[in-house]
Amino acid sequence: MSGPAVREMVLADCEGVAEIRVAGWQTAYRGIIPQSYPDAMSVPQNTERRRMRFLQKSPAC
Repeated sequence: MSGPAVREMVLADCEGVAEIRVAGWQTAYRGIIPQSYPDAMSVPQNTERRRMRFLQKSPAC
């Protein structure tokens, strides 16, 4: 059995990363920060933010 594979993120990963990030914040910070903050997090908005950051860092753009 081998361990997890780690690779560099690609543009197609943005939505999956956003899903994990939003779910993580909504779970991990419950009761620690005002609930309105994680409740307002949106996978589509976070996905778009990640795409924009990814494209800004990409040498092809």
